Amino acid sequence: FNIYELHSRKMKKEYALSRSAKDPDAAFKEKYSNSGIDRSADLNQFKKETKMGLDSTALAAWRLKVDEELKALELYRN
Repeated sequence: FNIYELHSRKMKKEYALSRSAKDPDAAFKEKYSNSGIDRSADLNQFKKETKMGLDSTALAAWRLKVDEELKALELYRN
């Protein structure tokens, strides 16, 4: 699983959604500025919960969570 790919797809979705806003550039810039914070928070949470990747049970739970989110964002894969 890939947390970076997940956040990449989320940004692609936000970009697509921002195109219909009154000021699309401003709408996207706001989402983009928050994306790094969100990604860092997820990575820190992943490291904490998996004990830096040593807890196999927690790793499996994260894999399921990220895989489900990636499937939901399949439209934004490429």
